[in-house]
Amino acid sequence: MTRRFSHDAVLLGAGGSARLGQPKQELTIDGEPLLRRAARLLAETKPTRLFVVLGDRGMATHLDGLNAHIIENPDWPQGLSTSVRSAARAIQSHKTTRPVLFSGVDQCRLQLSHLDALLRAWAGTRDVVTRYDAESYGIPALISRHTLAQADNLTGDRGFGQIWQQGTESPIFVDAPELGFDLDTPAQLAIAIRHGWIDGRRRTATAREDVRIPGLRELKQARVRTKLIAEAMHLFAGRGFEAVTVDEIAAAAGVSRRTLFRYFDTKGDIVFAWASTMTDVLRETMAQAAPDEQPGPAMRRAFTTVIERIAPTTKECLALVRLIEQSPALRVHSLRKYAAWEESIIDAWRDRLPAGDNTHLAASVLARSSIAAFRAALEEWLRCDGRTALAPLLARTFELQRDIFDKELHLVS
Repeated sequence: MTRRFSHDAVLLGAGGSARLGQPKQELTIDGEPLLRRAARLLAETKPTRLFVVLGDRGMATHLDGLNAHIIENPDWPQGLSTSVRSAARAIQSHKTTRPVLFSGVDQCRLQLSHLDALLRAWAGTRDVVTRYDAESYGIPALISRHTLAQADNLTGDRGFGQIWQQGTESPIFVDAPELGFDLDTPAQLAIAIRHGWIDGRRRTATAREDVRIPGLRELKQARVRTKLIAEAMHLFAGRGFEAVTVDEIAAAAGVSRRTLFRYFDTKGDIVFAWASTMTDVLRETMAQAAPDEQPGPAMRRAFTTVIERIAPTTKECLALVRLIEQSPALRVHSLRKYAAWEESIIDAWRDRLPAGDNTHLAASVLARSSIAAFRAALEEWLRCDGRTALAPLLARTFELQRDIFDKELHLVS
């Protein structure tokens, strides 16, 4: 069927794939990198212009011959919203009224038929959105110029969902439950390889027989849980813990109050779950350390990764750290987090440090000194109200710690 309208297309291809441990853009299906495959599928819908947002210009080599306009987004570590805003500005500079077909890289089950279904459902004004299940939806989506004009209001690691949840007119939904599966973690990659959705050997470092791979239902539940945590922490950062209600959190996540209580009994449980995700990030990063990587560099890299995951923007990160570290009601969650970190670091390094009578003691010293440096950097960051970037401040704190213990200091008498 011939369409009676033209459209533009955007591929959101920036991202560091920190949880996955390798660039998802370069995973392949039948030998074709995901980045190129997603761009090719968008190109096959015959858009007037195809834009690809990248955080690493080097990735553009995968797009040779596709006639794609590259948009560089150096701010991608601050969240998905920065890529959406970058694309919106580039499109708006052309001053057209065409709808825009947005898609991502990590939906390995995406087919041309999914994109065509969105285009066929276009009625002229309302966004057309992919619905994964009764409670979650997102890209690929056909976005109206009215919605695109609001992109500058987006913040953090959240996309058009912020606009859809606040709008008076609901989108048109096109059901595609298979697109609810994306590639964020090693376990999800293992599932994709096992089903043949992604190239790779069946048995990998993340799919050993002694590792239980979660099913699709569990992955859906994990996605809802992650969404609830992210929306709650965003609201807490903006308005404070006490001012935010459970109903507001549920509404922001696009689920019912009853669904929220299936995951968390209290708001405090959400904060503890958020703190636990930081422990998971720390543990996963340490597990990726090379066999010959020394403890010092490995711990600095691990804590830097944690910093990147605290919040998508400096402002929100500062508000969350201040909320958690300085609120008496929430400080217990912070202390439990540090205790979990200590245990994780000891477990990660006990078998890697030289064997001997002091192995456990050495692992304990490494854990506690690393956490002390992290906490000192956080306190200094709060003291200077975030005027110095946290990651460089952490690096300087580790250097000071090394100098204090390893070098002869010129003390003031």
